[in-house]
Amino acid sequence: MRIRTFFYTIGQGIKSLFRNGWYSIASVATITACLFLFGMFYTIIVNFQHMVRSAEEGVSVTVFFKEGTSEDEIQVLKAEVEKRPEVSKVDFQTADEAWDSFKKQYLGDYAGGFPDNPLEGDDNLQIYMKNVSQQANLVTYLESVNIVREVKRSEVTAMTLSAVNRLITLISAGVILVLLGVSIFLISNT
Repeated sequence: MRIRTFFYTIGQGIKSLFRNGWYSIASVATITACLFLFGMFYTIIVNFQHMVRSAEEGVSVTVFFKEGTSEDEIQVLKAEVEKRPEVSKVDFQTADEAWDSFKKQYLGDYAGGFPDNPLEGDDNLQIYMKNVSQQANLVTYLESVNIVREVKRSEVTAMTLSAVNRLITLISAGVILVLLGVSIFLISNT
């Protein structure tokens, strides 16, 4: 494109703005509204996905050990679990720590009625996942370890959070595609 043609095109565009003022204003307003809606939906979707991911981080798998398991064996298992790619954090909790936490959270002043620790021998690992959809793989691995007595998981919560996250992704993609199509249609007609 020659420089003279470029300036001619710019000049015709400016003349057209003044000749068709209302049409130009309507076009700019419509495209602005589409961009505003696009930004609003994008912001809402990103915030919602962040909330779902935050909820996923709170979901944990609890591992209880067989009687007679030494703390060294538990620490070895903890180190192995920490190396797994789907694990974000592993916390070891002794039976006494679990009982103190339970008393504070649920019993309050009534804890004095329990002379001994009813959770004796319930040392456990709290395992937090990076992605709860991979919880089943971790549970299968943990159940195969010979020192593990029981694995507690919240499978329904994990499946629900994964499904909600997928649904949000699909809805966001659909809304963005519709707004993109409307924007392209408006731009091509103005």
